[in-house]
Amino acid sequence: MLEDLVRTSGETVTLAKVNVDDQPGLAARFGIHWIPTLLFVKDGRIVDQVVGAVPKAELQRRIDTLG
Repeated sequence: MLEDLVRTSGETVTLAKVNVDDQPGLAARFGIHWIPTLLFVKDGRIVDQVVGAVPKAELQRRIDTLG
């Protein structure tokens, strides 16, 4: 689903996935305690966060809002 959102966004969205089991320091740095956690970063700052599974339409709405 995430890859599909990136594809339909054109050049405006980049997806980066991190396995928090392999990168516990990174998870701690960003305060990630639950999986899945999505961080929305714009201009180098976290501007939104989603914890838990959410519908694709909700993720699209958040991407559109940040655009």
